Formats: sequence, C-alpha cells, structure tokens
Amino acid sequence: EKQNEATIHLAPGSDARLRLTVKYGFVADTGTIYVKYADEALLADELASYGPEVHVSSPPSLIDAVTERLKIVANAHKVAAR
Repeated sequence: EKQNEATIHLAPGSDARLRLTVKYGFVADTGTIYVKYADEALLADELASYGPEVHVSSPPSLIDAVTERLKIVANAHKVAAR
C-alpha cells in the first residue's frame, strides 16, 4: 500500500500539537510535523476534528479533504442554529 506524506502546521500550545506530537512524533520549532499515511480519508477526519488548531500545507488532495469536512460541520451548525 502506497504511503503519502502530509505537511501539517500545529498551533502553539494547542491540544492538536500535544496529541499529534505524541501520535506522530517530533514537531519542528516551527510547529510543523510530517505525517506518513496510507488512508487519506482517515487522516482528514482526524485533522478536521482539531479545527483551526491544524493547517495542512500539503498534499493538495488532503487539504481539499480536510476543507470539505470543515465545510460540512460549518453547514450543519448553520442549520442547527436556525
């Protein structure tokens, strides 16, 4: 199974930074981690759950997948608020 690598920036002091560092390893001083993954949908679900605490820089397909999940959540909140 092919492995891809994601470049992800984690907000300083965030829950995402703490949890994802434990799960995936070292975080550079810049707050960047590099995550190897096989299942893009699974990683997108996980990253989207952290909301603004994470910023995916690459690859574009993962950026799109996370963005789609965040849009779904935002739209659900708009509907619920009516």
